[in-house]
Amino acid sequence: MTITFMKSTKGKVSGGYLHIPWKNDSSYYCKDEIAFIFSLNEKLVLKPTNPDKAIYFYKSSGPNFGYCSLNVWTATKMNQDRNCYSYTLGHKGEEWYNVPVDPEGNSVLSGEKREFTLEAMETWAVEYE
Repeated sequence: MTITFMKSTKGKVSGGYLHIPWKNDSSYYCKDEIAFIFSLNEKLVLKPTNPDKAIYFYKSSGPNFGYCSLNVWTATKMNQDRNCYSYTLGHKGEEWYNVPVDPEGNSVLSGEKREFTLEAMETWAVEYE
């Protein structure tokens, strides 16, 4: 299992849980019927709308829930300026976790409309048999 916590510079604490280990490869979509993302500020838990696309593994990105519901995109960019992406409308019109928006149209996960900057991030992976 893998659990990730992210804190945006807007003070929003969010993250996600995967029942399977995080992989840093390009196997792309992966099924996880137990996966979810959450907001600690909003006391909110969101399940994927399609468990077959709960996770997106890509070799140069960090945790990526759905495709762009909550993710750390390219590791190179993150190392340089700590930017991440939080999509409220998904990518190409799709939404994997139905992330709500606040009255100003910002994602409740990050406090921004789309791209946000991390203040901190922690990811833990536990393997068991």
